[in-house]
Order: sequence, then C-alpha cells, then structure tokens
Amino acid sequence: MTHTKSEAKQTEGSLQSIESIQYKILVELSSQAKNEEKLLVELKYYREQLLSSFENEKKLIQTLHDKQNRIKELEKENKVYKVYKEKYDKLKNSAIVRLAYTYWNLRKKLSFKRK
Repeated sequence: MTHTKSEAKQTEGSLQSIESIQYKILVELSSQAKNEEKLLVELKYYREQLLSSFENEKKLIQTLHDKQNRIKELEKENKVYKVYKEKYDKLKNSAIVRLAYTYWNLRKKLSFKRK
C-alpha cells in the first residue's frame, strides 16, 4: 500500500502540475485572444479610414474632372468672346471712320455754304 500511496501522491502532484500548466496555457491563450481582438478592432478602424480616404479621393477626382471640364468650357467661351470682340472692334472702328468721314464731309459742305 505504501507503494500505492507514493504513486498516488506522485500522480496527484503530476495532475496538479498538469493543471497548473493547463491554467498557464489557458491564461496565455486568453491573453493572445484579447490581443487578437484588439488587432481586429484596429484593423477595422484602419479599414474604415482607408475606405473613407478612398471615397474622398474619388470625390476629389470627380471635382478635378468637373473643374477641368469647366475650364474647357470657359476656354471655348473665351474664344467665342475674342471672336465677337474682334468683330465688335472692327465694326466700332469702321463706324468711327464712317462717322469721322461724315463729319468731315459735313464740315466741308458747311464751310462751302458760308463762303
């Protein structure tokens, strides 16, 4: 029986040692699980940030395209404006020349009538 008691004590000590090791492993696994949860939360946060940045980039690109299109429209309008301005200036200049010519002719006629 002594042999059995000794074996029982050894077995009990071994079981306690195994339970202690299992507890340490459980604590370590729990700690790793908590760390993994934290990492998952961080990953979700960074994913949301990345998606938000992507959406902002898309909006900025669309705004850039809109502004480029507006610039093209303004350049076309500017070309049309320049053409009309040139035509207006030509007409104005020719009208001034005609007015000056008419004024000169009227002065001549008036000066002949006075004499």
